[in-house]
Amino acid sequence: MIDPESLEDLYEQAPVGYLTVTAEEMIFRVNKTLLQWTGWKVEELVGRKWYEVLLTPAGRAYLQSSVDPLVELQDHSREIAVDCVCADGERLPVLMYIVRKGGSQGAPVFHRITVVEATERRSYERRLLEAKQAAEHASRSLHALITDLQERVQTANEALNAFSHGSSHLLKDHVRRVLAFSHALSDDCGDQLHPKGRAYLERIDQEGRAMSDLIEALLQLSNSARVELRRETVDVSTLAEKILRDLAAREPARRVSWTIEPALTLFADAHLLKCALRHLLENAWKFTAHTPEPSIRLYSQTDGDRQLICITDNGVGFELQNAFRLFRPFQKLHRVEVSPGAGIGLATVQRIIRRHGGAVDATAAPGEGATFRFWLPDEGLGAVRVADP
Repeated sequence: MIDPESLEDLYEQAPVGYLTVTAEEMIFRVNKTLLQWTGWKVEELVGRKWYEVLLTPAGRAYLQSSVDPLVELQDHSREIAVDCVCADGERLPVLMYIVRKGGSQGAPVFHRITVVEATERRSYERRLLEAKQAAEHASRSLHALITDLQERVQTANEALNAFSHGSSHLLKDHVRRVLAFSHALSDDCGDQLHPKGRAYLERIDQEGRAMSDLIEALLQLSNSARVELRRETVDVSTLAEKILRDLAAREPARRVSWTIEPALTLFADAHLLKCALRHLLENAWKFTAHTPEPSIRLYSQTDGDRQLICITDNGVGFELQNAFRLFRPFQKLHRVEVSPGAGIGLATVQRIIRRHGGAVDATAAPGEGATFRFWLPDEGLGAVRVADP
């Protein structure tokens, strides 16, 4: 059993301050811990109203308006964060807990107030608040910077797109005129030209057509990033069949077999998807030109919850280590004799697929053909849904 002297010492030397006040809020006992913290003497506190001497005006107002009614109702208070006034006028951050005692069987009512020194906690809370405010300020500044950069990038892109679109049309007009005069010269004066001169005219015509194709490819690349997506359900199988039939009609001497999985659909911009499919199928058609029995296959695969559209050919293929160059503008993995064209088609494909929020990749081996695969999400980025008829 603990003797009274030990209990008294435990009260006086406790790691928290103790304050006992009467029902009239008069201090009649205070422990040494609280006296040491505040610098008050016992005789300076006993007999005085505790909140008048130990609390600031703001603390007193908060006590009377919010804490006292709660103590009357439930005999105790929640944690109260206030400043305790010290003997020298300094303020000590503390946490107070008030408990009402007595009142039963004629026992006098008094309040036991437990005081916890909270300088470090208050400092931590202040630093936390300052850090939060600094973070909020940094977030607002970053958001403003990002918004400004986005507006600048958008303005620059619009200007660049307008320039590339306008200049491409202008260049196309000039190339068309060069070709027209070349044809006129061939028609009107061809029989008067030396064979070498006619060869030069043929070369002018070839290069002019190549330039026209390049400009058209650049326009497609520009438009693929500029036009608004209008997504709808697109019949991929029917679209691919039409593209391959057009390619066969363009080169009736070639005998290319193809297989298309029926009823494949994607939710995409019909115009842009047609452009991407055409480039991929034209590639397969082009790179099977020297294959004895050329074949092209379009089918679907499942990769997790994604539907992959695959286009496989048995053409020349390529070294897989060079696959990263495929989708860069003007990058070609084969000689011009094997791979005529501007080198823009696959870059356009990648841009179209990425605009839909999807991805495209390729696998191949030299002499064993190539497979291009792409997928589109159910809902694209920045898309406008076309209403069902």
